[in-house]
Amino acid sequence: MKRIVPELDHDVKPAVSHEEDRINELERKLNKVKKTERKRKDNKTVILDGAHNLCGVTALINSIIDMKIDKKIIAVTGMLRDKQYEKCVKKICTIAKTFISTTPNNQRSVGSTELFNIAEKCDVQAFDCPEIEEAVKKSLEIAEDDDIILICGSLYLLGDAKKSLNI
Repeated sequence: MKRIVPELDHDVKPAVSHEEDRINELERKLNKVKKTERKRKDNKTVILDGAHNLCGVTALINSIIDMKIDKKIIAVTGMLRDKQYEKCVKKICTIAKTFISTTPNNQRSVGSTELFNIAEKCDVQAFDCPEIEEAVKKSLEIAEDDDIILICGSLYLLGDAKKSLNI
């Protein structure tokens, strides 16, 4: 059966459901953040990656291991509660020397202190920075020129981190 959609007057906007609003918001955020980006900020390498669940984090960690990166990695991470965040943090800590926890701007976010407590039990230097801007600033302060700042976790985190980096 062929579906016929009437043409709409350009001045009239169709009614949009709350669910469609949320999908449109997510689409706008996804269009702003690519899966993985590498940038330079203050002579430091910053990698922003959309790994936001265990599968994505595992793939990211495996890629970094496969590339045999021998530089110090400072991870900035914030995650949503409905992901396997404890396992994700532990995986990230296998490659990071420093872990900075933060809280993405979403009601489903895990608090930064909870992520910090998980990381603190791993063999890493850990910092708890509830605000994303604070976490990004901390990573830039402690990173040396040869270090890599890895920002991953929630896509909400990546958008706000890019704003904080002015990139």
